[in-house]
Amino acid sequence: MTTPHPAPPPGLPADLVALGARAGARGGRVAVASFGRPAEEALAAVDGAAAVPLAGFAVHAVTGADARAFLHRMLSQDVRGIAPGDGRPATFLDVRGRVQGDPVVCATATGFLLAEEPAAAARAVPGLERYVIADDVGFADVGAAHDVVVLLGAAAPAVAAAAGPALRAAGAAVASLGWRRGEASMVVAPAAARAFAALVAAGAVPAGEDALDAARVAALAPWFGAELDDRVLPTEAVHDAAVSFTKGCYLGQEPVVMARHRGRPPTTLVRLVVDGDAVPPRDAALAHGDRRAGRVTTAAAAAGRVRALALVRTDLARAGVAFALEDGRAAVVEAVAT
Repeated sequence: MTTPHPAPPPGLPADLVALGARAGARGGRVAVASFGRPAEEALAAVDGAAAVPLAGFAVHAVTGADARAFLHRMLSQDVRGIAPGDGRPATFLDVRGRVQGDPVVCATATGFLLAEEPAAAARAVPGLERYVIADDVGFADVGAAHDVVVLLGAAAPAVAAAAGPALRAAGAAVASLGWRRGEASMVVAPAAARAFAALVAAGAVPAGEDALDAARVAALAPWFGAELDDRVLPTEAVHDAAVSFTKGCYLGQEPVVMARHRGRPPTTLVRLVVDGDAVPPRDAALAHGDRRAGRVTTAAAAAGRVRALALVRTDLARAGVAFALEDGRAAVVEAVAT
């Protein structure tokens, strides 16, 4: 008698489950937390090459004769220079300069794709649509027809080069994420291109979003729903690769430029080393003396230590400064995002 295979968790594709994918929650979507080898996955994400499928990620097509000009004047990124098959990170801001979304903008032969967390898309896409007045621009949800994979690690460029010709021939776009430290890119591809399988065949280790989180902490790399949301100005957490300071005006530009030139955003992104082996939850409060001084945004255990990203008061964002968690444990600044 043949033993039936277990049904895949809701939201996880069967081909990922067949490779050992284990489900976890990420921002309201069912994600691949790991493939059952967390230590190997975390190591590959930094020192090797790891392919992380972003199950349930949002993808929207932007088409029309005015699509490029419209996105260029609405987003923080210089969209004019993105060639078909390439992409760049960006942010969509409100008039106060607060982050509403952080789409990766990919150019295709027929327009553009915006890839981001569903929670970001729920704000950014309707927000963009409100500014379409006389423009020939249309938006369509094409997430079901596309796969999104993050490729990261020191060997990621070699894997991307090996898999690149086949992926591009299938209509994939590859965008460097511009992390402050480490190599990371996002592949947005038609589902038929089987981008994840192509990257694994080229030498990448299948990895889940737990490994992605650990790599982000190591690289001081922000993510929507963690470091980025509508409480945050880009100058507090967004890496410079997502914001052009040489292009013309865009929505929310003035507060961003003012904060940059003043050099004193309210908070600054830092990496902490946390005492003990318990991982603090997102938004855990940090105190300095008897005053609240910041909050944890992402925490991960890797290589025997707990490290975390946090947004802390800018005047305290210095290596060696110690904060206290609510449970009394110390969290010491190891590095500052610059």
